[in-house]
Amino acid sequence: MEQRTIVALDSVAYVSLLRQLAKHDVGGGRTYDAVSAACARQSKATTLLTFNRGHFDPPPEGITVVEPA
Repeated sequence: MEQRTIVALDSVAYVSLLRQLAKHDVGGGRTYDAVSAACARQSKATTLLTFNRGHFDPPPEGITVVEPA
């Protein structure tokens, strides 16, 4: 059976991410995509599936972004 894991940022990582986003003038819905990318990095994922591939341009370092067919 396939293993599934729920990943969430702790409060320190979340605040740090929000500060980085503010510093780079990133706001709105892009913040949710940034949280998803941060969780993917934290879990050491190599692939991120999304129907909004353009929201991850450029892709997170070390992660391939795939739009399901």
